[in-house]
Amino acid sequence: MTIQTKHVLVVDDDELARMEIARCVEQQGYSATVAENGTIALDMLGSQPFDLVLLDLLMPEVDGFEVVRQMQADAKLQQIPVVVVTAVGDSERVAKCMQMGAIDQLNKPVDTILLSKRLDSILTRAS
Repeated sequence: MTIQTKHVLVVDDDELARMEIARCVEQQGYSATVAENGTIALDMLGSQPFDLVLLDLLMPEVDGFEVVRQMQADAKLQQIPVVVVTAVGDSERVAKCMQMGAIDQLNKPVDTILLSKRLDSILTRAS
């Protein structure tokens, strides 16, 4: 029996945050693909299968809200769990994104132990 590696898309305009999150994802045994903005993320989502999206909210041009909106409008993408990762302490923005379809939220800087637990919880549930 072959075990399929879960694929996680990490979307963040902050390179250091993006790389730190991707490293944590890979240390958990998952595959991480990175995108530096929402436009690239949407292109990747349209061309590659992903099991989870870790998504920054506030990015220039296409922000996290628009990524979630477009994912929810696409039947095949709306099945992919989205976890909002944000440095912004604005609970209204996070709540709005959760109402739009995100399933969870993490604050930056990301606690890697908490991220690891959330990854395992979400990705093993999706198996």
